Amino acid sequence: FYERFPTRVAAILALLGTYEHPLDGFFGTGTLLRHVVQAAAPLSVKVPRPLQAVWHAALAGPLCVPFAHQFVVNPQAAPRDDLDAWRTHLADVDVACFMHLARDLAGHSTTHVLPRITVPTLVVAGGRDNFTPVSKGRRMHEQITGSELVVVPQASHMGLAEFPDIINPQVHAFLRRHFPG
Repeated sequence: FYERFPTRVAAILALLGTYEHPLDGFFGTGTLLRHVVQAAAPLSVKVPRPLQAVWHAALAGPLCVPFAHQFVVNPQAAPRDDLDAWRTHLADVDVACFMHLARDLAGHSTTHVLPRITVPTLVVAGGRDNFTPVSKGRRMHEQITGSELVVVPQASHMGLAEFPDIINPQVHAFLRRHFPG
């Protein structure tokens, strides 16, 4: 949005996200997941019902929470209700739509925009984020002149739900500094 309409943007809050190739940071797999998604996206249209059934069973099934606790979220900090709401929602997402969205996002990059950003920017990164490694947040911060970086060491990609008492005050303070009154 900033690239197309910079005058309409007053500030940027980059909360546990990346500026480029989101699948490349996923669990440290490099570009592997990007290639898997590119191959699976057409398959999701050819055989949607079986894939939808597997998708739903994986996310709604009994192994999802232990898997999430091991690899996705901070189990000591992630509220179970939030995790259940997330997986229930994701289980009902159309897998073909999701795969095509993931395929299209895989090649997305705003690297070229970062040095041109002139609005106040807050970058929040999670030290335990296996989707968007903290290194991506640091690089984003380094590329945006005057940006602020907050690293929440124990936060996963669900850091907003895990540590609202840390992240929310940081966001509020940032907004008050740049938009008093």
